[in-house]
Amino acid sequence: MGHAQRGGSCLDRDVRRVPRIAGGVPGAWVSQRMRSWLFLDRQRTDFPQQHHSLSDYPEWALNTPLLCVRCDGKDWSAPPLTLGQWVDEGARSAIGRAPTVSDVEYHLTTLFPPVRPKGFFEVRYIDQQPSDQWHIPIAVVAALTSNPAVISQARDIAEETARWWLRAARLGLTEPAVKRASRRLLALAAEHADSPELAREIDTFAGQRTCHPSPTVGAR
Repeated sequence: MGHAQRGGSCLDRDVRRVPRIAGGVPGAWVSQRMRSWLFLDRQRTDFPQQHHSLSDYPEWALNTPLLCVRCDGKDWSAPPLTLGQWVDEGARSAIGRAPTVSDVEYHLTTLFPPVRPKGFFEVRYIDQQPSDQWHIPIAVVAALTSNPAVISQARDIAEETARWWLRAARLGLTEPAVKRASRRLLALAAEHADSPELAREIDTFAGQRTCHPSPTVGAR
């Protein structure tokens, strides 16, 4: 999980340029989509900086407040409890009962980090691709996580910008460090792609995305 997420701030700028979004707040950001996600409810969408790996995910999930509590009635509002507090308090909680397995599973669906474990890794920052390019980001992530040596190289490349989600969403490839890391990650992915054809497509994609300037950005 940490491997897929560490390079996300760079790769998101390569594969998800969304300078405008319906109903979005004013201000020119390269990715209004990522800006919206990160500000929507940061305790659910921004995996904390001190957490880096899959082993940290349960602690984060337990410490995140409940979004709602499903029941037979119309009122699903939740008291101000984290999942962990509900587990500890059980029937003594304001909810009046202990959480079930179904409650825990539902709570996990209300968390939206850039990479979400679901029995597999849901890499959320590369979703909603153009119909003719959806396979390229998948090929890039697959290549960068294909073996331990490549993972180690990708981690080193992404280290400087690993937590720059907001900065990269606003500035995109006009930020030199993000552009530099993006180019190197895409080159590494092309080198370890599953086929020569995919490698060529990744190279072409990299040239289109990293050689052209991002839209003009603003301070808001």
